[in-house]
Amino acid sequence: MSESAFKAKDRYGAETEFEMEDLDEVRERDADILYRKAYGLALKEGLIPRESMRKLLRDHGIWDEEHEKEFRERIAKVGSLEAQLEITNNKGNSEECIKIAGDLAKARRIMWNLMLIQSSAFSNSCEAYAETIRMEAQLASSIVIKATKQRYWKSYSDYVMERDTNETSEVPLKAMEIVSEKMSVAQLAITENNPEQKWIKQFKLDTEEARKSATKELKRRAKHGSSHKVAARSAKPKTNRKKASYKRVAKKPR
Repeated sequence: MSESAFKAKDRYGAETEFEMEDLDEVRERDADILYRKAYGLALKEGLIPRESMRKLLRDHGIWDEEHEKEFRERIAKVGSLEAQLEITNNKGNSEECIKIAGDLAKARRIMWNLMLIQSSAFSNSCEAYAETIRMEAQLASSIVIKATKQRYWKSYSDYVMERDTNETSEVPLKAMEIVSEKMSVAQLAITENNPEQKWIKQFKLDTEEARKSATKELKRRAKHGSSHKVAARSAKPKTNRKKASYKRVAKKPR
């Protein structure tokens, strides 16, 4: 069985073999259309665009100019240390390489942590919401029945309906597991290709620990900011409408 093939119970409870196909231009375009519709719905439901949220977060000290400056400086430091490591390696100075590799590993962990803090801070923007819908739409359109090569879900709406209401089907969960596994493999490949890996064989970026640290830091900033509650109220619509849901988005496309 290929890396993109998997077995799961379908909507009727029958164990079936599925496959995840690469997306073509048509399916990519369909996902882009859903992105735009989801973005518009998010605006109507009271979420705010990334740029407006940037100002809100800056005003309340959650992600301001100093945080942005620190983030950019860390990126520059990683680049600088990578260049130093390459030069030192070419000179054959192993002892100095080990030292630089340790500094580089530390700098990269800090940069990654800051990146998680930033992405968490902007996770409730219109763009973040719409991107989630687009990714799910791409996933839904890529799953085919292996025997027939026919799409399992004819539309994103069908995917959402089965995911949220069908307790028999295992396909949505299995498909997400395949995607998560591919992302983990890709991330590991990136990590292993980092130049410091030659010198620090035991180095491993603990993404779960980094996420916990990012969440803790966000809470600290919110607590010590002007008023996190004020910021939250400002980001919500004045009406009592609930935040946009996947089900609502699913009903829009035809």
